[in-house]
Amino acid sequence: MVEWAPIWLMPNLRVKDAVNGGRAAIASIRDQRIIDLANQYPTFRTFIARFKDAFGARVEPSVLIVKKPKSKPLKLEPLASFRDLVALSVIPYQRAQMIVRRSQMPRILYSNTFYLYPWMLDKDYRHLMTNTIGGMGLHIVDKFHGQSSPDIFAHDLEQQNIDEALFKVLLQRWERRYFKPKPSPADIALFRSLNMATVACQMPGVVDTTMYDVGRIVALWVSAFEILAHPGPGKSVNVTTVYDLFESIMYQDRNIGKKRYMAWMPRLKRHTRGNLPRIVYG
Repeated sequence: MVEWAPIWLMPNLRVKDAVNGGRAAIASIRDQRIIDLANQYPTFRTFIARFKDAFGARVEPSVLIVKKPKSKPLKLEPLASFRDLVALSVIPYQRAQMIVRRSQMPRILYSNTFYLYPWMLDKDYRHLMTNTIGGMGLHIVDKFHGQSSPDIFAHDLEQQNIDEALFKVLLQRWERRYFKPKPSPADIALFRSLNMATVACQMPGVVDTTMYDVGRIVALWVSAFEILAHPGPGKSVNVTTVYDLFESIMYQDRNIGKKRYMAWMPRLKRHTRGNLPRIVYG
């Protein structure tokens, strides 16, 4: 019996080695778990083989799979959060690599790469179905023609592209948040923040991108940081609260943590000295 179930396809992402998270994973269609599923369910094999790009070239989508639980099935929120933690273990790391190495090689810089395809087989592996906030639909696999997104090229994800230290810690927090009886407020806030950050990592627009679109993305990043920095019920959060969060971190590079930069303090209506993340955020 196959122990894994496919949840979503990711046609903009090509993984060479699976991103394994214990209960969930993002795997290639060449992964043995996907091969086992394809051998057991011919409609699934047909489905994953029917993806092309906008120019007709074949696309091999990645598959977000979940280990079948012994009791009740997993809800979608923890699986979406798993996608979020993978995306945020890749995108900031890749942006940092691009800056430090001054390299223009193809990198995963936007969360559109981790786009979840809205059509999937039903639990009996017979029909295609979609169930989104925009509506529900049912169809047959033989009529299906899937596409990767035309607004972003498909990218390869290799193990070296992942911030392993961050991924390991986020995975531990994911286990605590969704699979422990009483998750802490900090763990709940973390994955709410990651959800916001994943949206903030999207491309601000395509051919119609304006400064308004970029500003909206900045606002989403502000929200992601404020969720993390929020002091709790009955209290408020603002730019100063986020500054304090940055000041509380011990940085490996001491130059980043040095208070040599002047950042604007809205309440004081003047600039005060702080570290590099503070001035970037400000």
